[in-house]
Amino acid sequence: MKRLVVTDPALCSACCSCEVACSGTFYKRYDTELSCIRIGGASGRITVDVCDQCGTCIGVCPTEALSRNSRGIVTVDRKRCVGCMACADICPSGTVCRSWEESYVSKCIACGRCADACPLQILSVTEE
Repeated sequence: MKRLVVTDPALCSACCSCEVACSGTFYKRYDTELSCIRIGGASGRITVDVCDQCGTCIGVCPTEALSRNSRGIVTVDRKRCVGCMACADICPSGTVCRSWEESYVSKCIACGRCADACPLQILSVTEE
């Protein structure tokens, strides 16, 4: 299975380059709110949340728009997705997103564009 991993979240500087690259990939807009990666923080500690392809979202989709492909990646069928956000509500990493101008959600597909954009190289795509 292919997935995105964070090698050392403690090194993250919260520059948000990964979030910008992700939103640009899915929505052709550079908006961190539209990213499938979440950079956050509390108590002076930066967090980096990414999808681990667990598949928890698949079972709650009322239109069966989510499925696992042959590479193990959970994908969204945009034609079937109605944007109800049930998948986002149950996602343990909180990384399913949606532009309210679109009728579908987006989630990480381990494309690696965020990893390429990270100046500190703390993101990578692995094959398990």
